[in-house]
Amino acid sequence: MQRLGQLRPAALILLSVFFLGLISSLPLESNSGFLHIKKIDLLSALRGNSASPQSRQSLPASPLHPGAGTLPVGGKEGMPAENAGAPKESVLPAEDPLLPIELFKEDALDPFFRSLHEMNQRGESVRIAYYGDSIIEGDMVTKDLRLNLQKRFGGRGVGYLPMASDLAQFRNSVGHSYSPDWKVISLLDTDRRAPLGIAGLVFAPACRESPGEGRLCTSWTEYRVGKPAEPQDSIQSLRIFYSHAPPSASIEYVADKSEPQTIELQPGVEVQEALLSAEPPARKIRVKFKSPAEFNIYGTSLEGEKGVLLDNFAIRGNSGAPLIRISESELFEFERLLHYRLIIFHFGANVATPDPQDFSWYETGLVKMIRHFQASFPDTAFLLVSCSDRSYRNGLDYATIPTIPSLVELQRRAAQKTGIAFWDLYAAMGGENAMARWVDHHPALAALDYTHFSLLGAKRIADDLYRALIDGYGKFEDKLGR
Repeated sequence: MQRLGQLRPAALILLSVFFLGLISSLPLESNSGFLHIKKIDLLSALRGNSASPQSRQSLPASPLHPGAGTLPVGGKEGMPAENAGAPKESVLPAEDPLLPIELFKEDALDPFFRSLHEMNQRGESVRIAYYGDSIIEGDMVTKDLRLNLQKRFGGRGVGYLPMASDLAQFRNSVGHSYSPDWKVISLLDTDRRAPLGIAGLVFAPACRESPGEGRLCTSWTEYRVGKPAEPQDSIQSLRIFYSHAPPSASIEYVADKSEPQTIELQPGVEVQEALLSAEPPARKIRVKFKSPAEFNIYGTSLEGEKGVLLDNFAIRGNSGAPLIRISESELFEFERLLHYRLIIFHFGANVATPDPQDFSWYETGLVKMIRHFQASFPDTAFLLVSCSDRSYRNGLDYATIPTIPSLVELQRRAAQKTGIAFWDLYAAMGGENAMARWVDHHPALAALDYTHFSLLGAKRIADDLYRALIDGYGKFEDKLGR
């Protein structure tokens, strides 16, 4: 009896292995359209993976975390690729049809097009501001739109940059590191005592008591160029924008391994500019601020040769309407320094909800915000990009959030009321349930949160918008008889 008891576990194991092998060999896989029963292979871990490369096809590893098996979400860490092992088909054409920009005033974009047309004669750069929410965080969409325009019209550099950013590690157009002690105030903060600057963000260096020096406020930031995706391979100069600097406030900067250089900042309440030069041109530049008290530092601008510059102003959770909190005086001061010829607003993803709502408050807020900017930038063209499609779980499927179409129409009306240009991104994506198709596309164009885009999806949006702008530019040149 004792020997039989010792043999029983071994017999059970052998019997289990036999039945596992039998089940694995049965042709159980079927797909009725409603229910998908997948063929199971319970012994694959024992056999090793001998499947063909085609049968192992999976979602691409995240460009942000290679090999991590995640999809990037708007330039941030992606959601788990739950269906990473399932082969996908390309469900969208290689290129979207051209969707022209809608003009409610025939000359709505003429200030921008005229600046492009006369750029070489005047020897000036043409600058664009692109405001958005988490959809464009990490330079998503804006990076590829910038590259397209710079290839066509010239220019180098990523433009305006913050002093610090949680998304710095995910931005692949410039390297950025900084001290962790920066104080930051956003236009979305309820306690806003400081000016907000052109980006809706203001920074201040950290203050502490220093032995022998008394109170000292100091923080640093560093930028690096030369990434393969960005044509700017060197830094010749860096512009820094600030205000309310106390006497004896200064900047110490080091370009590559050169000797440190110091610039004294100008006191005063108005927005000032400090220009740092790198001779010879450098691959990186580190900037350290020193001051006996806090003061406002708005950001920097990394620029190269003359051409097109495009600034990314992304604030997560921003519906667009809060931009009215940037005062007219601040906007005037930055217009004096940056001379924007096109300002793009791209919002709406944070407003859409599955439940029906009266969005009239949002339309009113958008109209007020646009007119607020128009008053400060009278010679600038404006373009409103509609919200993209966004899906929610509806039973077993993902479907467009029901309020998206009405939200797009609301944004169209806001553009019409203010006389600015409008581009329907929702329609450009394919309209109803487009987001689900972008997620199912191979390679994936959107993330598994059914809201944000992959790097490839962001590039596709940028390419579509670029073609729409160039289509409008061609019509403008036709009007000139050229």
